[in-house]
Order: sequence, then structure tokens, then C-alpha cells
Amino acid sequence: SMHNRGVLGRLNYQYYMDAAALKSAIDVLINTIDRQGKITLAQYRDLIGTSRKYAVMILEYADENKITKMTGDCRVLYRQED
Repeated sequence: SMHNRGVLGRLNYQYYMDAAALKSAIDVLINTIDRQGKITLAQYRDLIGTSRKYAVMILEYADENKITKMTGDCRVLYRQED
């Protein structure tokens, strides 16, 4: 399958995304939180220029993979202390 070849990244049970685009979106997420400490869904959506629906899926993917975690209405990097 395309997923097994690393062409697609699995966002959740239903959605896949181009693996390079997903990596890029995650890199933007990590770098932005590194710089400003946290990020909201709206900020992230605007930053990567996607729909709210896809921004939510990418953020949930990041949470599930222990890259980020929710605190209030923001995401912080998982390794950071609250």
C-alpha cells in the first residue's frame, strides 16, 4: 500500500495525508511552539493554511504521538512541563 511505502501518513482511522506534507506540518508545529511556548488551533490553522478540520486532525495526531499535549485551548510540546 502507499501507506506502507511511506508515501502517506495516517492521520487517523479515516484520513491519510502525504507523508512529506505531514512531516512538514509537524515541523512547523514543533518549531512554532518552541519559539512561542504554545499554539492555538486557530493560529496553527492559519500558519499552515489549511481548513480547521485538517488542522484539528494534525493536532490530534501530534497529541496521540506524544509530540504535543493540550493545556486549556492551547497545545504545548509534550516534553515541556506545564
